[in-house]
Amino acid sequence: MKNRLQEYINNLNSHLTDKNLFYFVRNPERGLGLETLINNYHLIHIQNSQYTDYFKDNGVKFYCQECEAGIEMNPQGGTRILFNDPKVIEYLSRSKKKLEYAQTFKINPAYEKKLQGLGFKSLNTSSQLNREFEEKVTQYENLKQYVKFPKTIIDLFGTLSYLELVHELGQTFVVQFSRGHTGSGTHVIETEEEFNSLQNENNQRKAKFSTYVAGIAYTLNACITSSGVFMGGLSLQITGDQDLGALWGSTIGNDWSSRINLDNVNQIIKETETIGSLMFKKGFRGMFGVDFMVKESGKVFVIEINARQTASVPIYTKMQLLREEVPLSLIHLYEFMGLKIDLNPKEYNLANLQPENFSQITNRAHEPLKINHCMKMGVYRLQGDNAAQNRFTDEIAPTTVFLDEDRDKALLYQKYVTNIADMDRQGVLVLTPIKGRLLNSGDEIVKIQLNQNTIDSKGEIIPWIKEALIAIKEHQI
Repeated sequence: MKNRLQEYINNLNSHLTDKNLFYFVRNPERGLGLETLINNYHLIHIQNSQYTDYFKDNGVKFYCQECEAGIEMNPQGGTRILFNDPKVIEYLSRSKKKLEYAQTFKINPAYEKKLQGLGFKSLNTSSQLNREFEEKVTQYENLKQYVKFPKTIIDLFGTLSYLELVHELGQTFVVQFSRGHTGSGTHVIETEEEFNSLQNENNQRKAKFSTYVAGIAYTLNACITSSGVFMGGLSLQITGDQDLGALWGSTIGNDWSSRINLDNVNQIIKETETIGSLMFKKGFRGMFGVDFMVKESGKVFVIEINARQTASVPIYTKMQLLREEVPLSLIHLYEFMGLKIDLNPKEYNLANLQPENFSQITNRAHEPLKINHCMKMGVYRLQGDNAAQNRFTDEIAPTTVFLDEDRDKALLYQKYVTNIADMDRQGVLVLTPIKGRLLNSGDEIVKIQLNQNTIDSKGEIIPWIKEALIAIKEHQI
């Protein structure tokens, strides 16, 4: 596929000769993947980060709002605060070309209105379609006749009793509200006390009540185009580890190497094609993700749809580029720019659904906190205690992080790296915020990316990886 990849990149850059592509986002990591390959690509982001040297060294055009302001912006502000900044507007005006494309991670009506005022062309499906297929209640109502969900009831919370739901859905069931961040809208109910507490707080809210399905969670990235539904990056979803700041059901990582309970992917392909075709008929275009639960028997259920670019797209784009494959993120741009996509979806999907020896996992903040000590972003190696100590002076390098109290295992800093394409085969890529960063509950304290599995054959996080995430958190706060 090397020749096809280069052909697609060249064709896109030819199209962008007299145009700009601005990616507006809070965290710059969300806009990465194709940044060194696309001409006239501008990453307009709010947060200062450790990516700045990477951008400068690789000629990536960027505008960092916090860097220019010299202060930390409201972490709740979202992309709308970019458009309210005269310096950002000045940058956009200074870079002006014949046509301005704009892309973002999460579309919303306020963002769309700002784009319209600027005369930019959006590279995202509308916020209306995003809400229709992203919100838990409406996505179920749109798709329930066509794909396999767990047994589900939709109703106002206050109209249902605990015993009624137990009778219909089983002793353990799941309550989901339309929207929630990193699992905050999902609740597992095991007792009447838990039910009553949640119902008292949400009596008049419409909710989705579903049978709890035990199994292994998977997520799949896909892209809807006029040429078909393209898929890639089927990963085991790492969820719900409270030691790593996760709420029940919230995602903290992906393992592209594991296939527990999953002998073949035919059902997942079929369900995703069905979902993509139905969304296409409604007018949806571009990237989306589907979460599945696979029981020990191999039975597959659709859990939810993310009607947008998923958080795993940046690393998965780099994975595809390493294989010289045309990335889903590039196909997304082709669809919105009206460029011809002549790839065969079936052949593409077969090639891009194979296991790959990569994984990523995060430790999230379970409450608002501040990063007091900055751990350098880059490649580290896991080594014994002697390797962390200078044999002439007995000093410990300040970039060293010990994984246990006995200091038997340590992560030793090797070099500055920002993505898996540049890391060593034996290294661990550590991605961290800058010193002083204020984090909301659910934000990432640290993310590590590896060219190996994170999950063992029993579905558990490999111990030293979990130890590393906990140790890095303690080092930073």
